[in-house]
Amino acid sequence: VFVRRGGPNFQEGLENMRQFGTQYRVPIKVFGPEDHMTNIVALALGKDIVQVGKTLPRPNSAADLLQ
Repeated sequence: VFVRRGGPNFQEGLENMRQFGTQYRVPIKVFGPEDHMTNIVALALGKDIVQVGKTLPRPNSAADLLQ
């Protein structure tokens, strides 16, 4: 599961999603408003993403998403 959240209370929402993934062992990766949706979709499709000044890690397996 890939989640991107912005707007009011986004930090609390992202933390809640992380906790949900950990508690229920759901592979989840969360991103804030600084990450572009198009890059997150490409990452989910297994593509390497390079943004100006930032590289998003490519997961090797579903277990990597829990980190």
